[in-house]
Amino acid sequence: MSADDPRPVWPSPESSSPPTVPRPHSRVAHMVGGLSAVLAISFAAWATLLPGRSSKSAGRDPGELGVARARETSSLPEKQGETRTLPVVREGVPGEILAWAEVLEIRPDPKVVTDASLRAAIEAEGLPWRVRDQLARIELLLVPPGSYRRGASPGGADSYEDELPAHTVRISKAFYLGRYEVMQSEWRRVEDGVDAPWALGPPQRNISHDDIVEWLAMTPGLRLPTEGEWEYACRAGSLGPRYGVLDEIAVCKRSSVAIVGTKRANSLGLHDMLGNVAELCSDWYGLYDSLPSVVIDPQGPTSGSRRVTRGGSYWGVDWFWTASRRLDAREPDKRSDHVGFRVARTPY
Repeated sequence: MSADDPRPVWPSPESSSPPTVPRPHSRVAHMVGGLSAVLAISFAAWATLLPGRSSKSAGRDPGELGVARARETSSLPEKQGETRTLPVVREGVPGEILAWAEVLEIRPDPKVVTDASLRAAIEAEGLPWRVRDQLARIELLLVPPGSYRRGASPGGADSYEDELPAHTVRISKAFYLGRYEVMQSEWRRVEDGVDAPWALGPPQRNISHDDIVEWLAMTPGLRLPTEGEWEYACRAGSLGPRYGVLDEIAVCKRSSVAIVGTKRANSLGLHDMLGNVAELCSDWYGLYDSLPSVVIDPQGPTSGSRRVTRGGSYWGVDWFWTASRRLDAREPDKRSDHVGFRVARTPY
């Protein structure tokens, strides 16, 4: 069976060579040119004081910039005894804000992102933590890059064969993920143009992978998460089968769905990663047995007959609801009351 593509996807470094400017010859042009040079030097000196801009970063390979983001994040005084971390200025990002996003919070809230190391990793990316997609009006949280052990958790007695062998997955780039499963009101807003005041509600369900693809075509930039991204975000640094006590974190052992966000979130602030509705991912279903021990940014098999679902739904038994369980892979056109989804987005 086909396996995940282990190849990393790295951005290509762009040329940093300045454009050639013709030298002025007339006296007036010479004066204007001199004034322009002074202004250019002044602007260059001022620009080095901007958050994330320094002479050291000029012409640096994007991969190196990723390593240095934490050091290039500026802390400016906000109140006596407090600091405010501003996002790093990015090429292609207007000002300091993502063009597609309404920024809700720049820094992660310690009450939501409860793990200090995760907060540090998020801030090191130099991107807003909590945003809302301006078109779909869906709230998303930033997930920093990192590595984790995908597959059967240590001590996971109820693991299935398709969760083995466990292997290391590296997520090389930050991405945004829906704080909640896509709600019925959000689905209608995009599909039918029905707008209503934002409020938490039940998740959209009884949909197929093909239905979601059509819906996403109306929301440029939004996508399904990969299976590798999904499990990484679900675990949020946890090593066990679940990120908390089942009844506290999952809508489960019920006859129907519940309003999203009623259960405790994981350490990244993501709700209902387990339970409520099973969540479709972008990958074709495939086994892990032919994968290398370390996989970078896996995209899943290049073809297949069934799409992966993760997280379990509102109905089932305890072993349905684990971070590694690959339950109920289904044909792309098959609908189910148990199945929904959450969206992901690449920042830029």
